[in-house]
Amino acid sequence: MEITLHQISNPEFRQLLAERIRALADPTRIHLLHYLMQQEFCVYELAERVQKSQATVSKHLAILYRHGYISKRKDGVQTFYYANNEGLQFFCKYMCNSMQEHLQQIADIGQTSVSRQEEDA
Repeated sequence: MEITLHQISNPEFRQLLAERIRALADPTRIHLLHYLMQQEFCVYELAERVQKSQATVSKHLAILYRHGYISKRKDGVQTFYYANNEGLQFFCKYMCNSMQEHLQQIADIGQTSVSRQEEDA
């Protein structure tokens, strides 16, 4: 589905889009997605991996689920969560690569700045 100019010009659409993007703007949720993109987990397993309480993990999973980033399935009393979304995986890889490039640019600028200061001294 392609986003049209009409959708972006709609304030309600922009608001919903901003809320959906904000759902990813949390280090714990990013950490959870890292695991969920590899395989499915129950809350207990995720809580151990991200070293957070089960209540905290459940809260974050509910947000990710509500915004359509993850899915879940019941197996008896257990609920298993997973991210089966190629678009999300592409987005996460893109953002990680972009962050690495950005950090390298910052490091390069810092090196250039240090070199200039040394030349001026």
